[in-house]
Amino acid sequence: MGQREFVELLPGLYRWVIKGRCPFNDPETGRCKIHEKKPLSCKMYPLNVRVKDGKVFIEVSRACSWVKHNWEEVVNNPPERVFPEEWKALNEVLRRLRGLGLV
Repeated sequence: MGQREFVELLPGLYRWVIKGRCPFNDPETGRCKIHEKKPLSCKMYPLNVRVKDGKVFIEVSRACSWVKHNWEEVVNNPPERVFPEEWKALNEVLRRLRGLGLV
């Protein structure tokens, strides 16, 4: 199972960082055990949001095997085209952050 830690993005706002295998991944099937109810952070993966000095940065995780194999497509197209469903989830996260006045 992966090692977990919380990283503070803004005062009171944390990101859960998993190093290694996700604890919700079933090692026997390779499938997500909480797929039906997965949190927004999972829905938007491999897109990540980083907030620094009130500015929002969107990153693509190279830890994702699909990203590694399709890097040319990732860098040559806008993220909303390559990752349409993930982009929707990311925008929901941003909407919630804005609603809280955090970005």
